[in-house]
Amino acid sequence: MTTQRSSSAPGPKRPASGGRRPRGHAVAAAVAGALALTALSAGTAQAADTDIAPGSKICKNQAWTSGNGRTQLKVLGSGELTVTQSGTVVWRAPGTKDKGHCAVYQQDGNVVVHNSAGAPVWASGVHGGINGYGWLSVQDDGNVVVYGYYGNPVWATGTHG
Repeated sequence: MTTQRSSSAPGPKRPASGGRRPRGHAVAAAVAGALALTALSAGTAQAADTDIAPGSKICKNQAWTSGNGRTQLKVLGSGELTVTQSGTVVWRAPGTKDKGHCAVYQQDGNVVVHNSAGAPVWASGVHGGINGYGWLSVQDDGNVVVYGYYGNPVWATGTHG
């Protein structure tokens, strides 16, 4: 599950799922309206980061792409988890080449690459917290970040810029 969020929207990021935020159509409509208002008040529509919900997964030859299309978190055909910017690999998850099969953004905030048998071969090392974690963001600035429940960054590829 992915959502788009305005890169220039001020204020804190949205809180994590897992029963800690209101649900329903009214909340979705309010958020969509706020994002539309932000874009209109800026005078131009802007690209948005792509936010990945916990429990989401990509496998070989699949990717999550930023709103502007420049950044991808991608599992290559070789199984290697990478970040690409404009088609150039700028980050690689160590030890995943020829071993990885799928990458999962787990409920506890950990990004994990599994082999075809389901065994982990690499992990970001993020594990839970008092309130759990919020979301994984493939950002227009080139960075891939796990954000905590209150919008604080807790892990990143460091590929922004």
